[in-house]
Amino acid sequence: AGNSIVTDVERALAVCGAAERERLVEAVHTYLRSGSIAESAAELFCHRNTVANRLRRFADLTGVDPMIPAEAARLVVGWA
Repeated sequence: AGNSIVTDVERALAVCGAAERERLVEAVHTYLRSGSIAESAAELFCHRNTVANRLRRFADLTGVDPMIPAEAARLVVGWA
């Protein structure tokens, strides 16, 4: 089941350019490690609103919201 979500996410992100896709995935990975937008922003050297916007864009494109614990867990398992 974990691989299915990764395939679905990759397919959904295919509409983005390579740079945007990389930024979105990086923001989600960073957020999933800490669970904090503020800590993620500090690690990524950007404003917390930028991280929030990237997480929201990821959710809009993929239908998977990393800020919802059950969906975040599916991403963590899928990407593990």
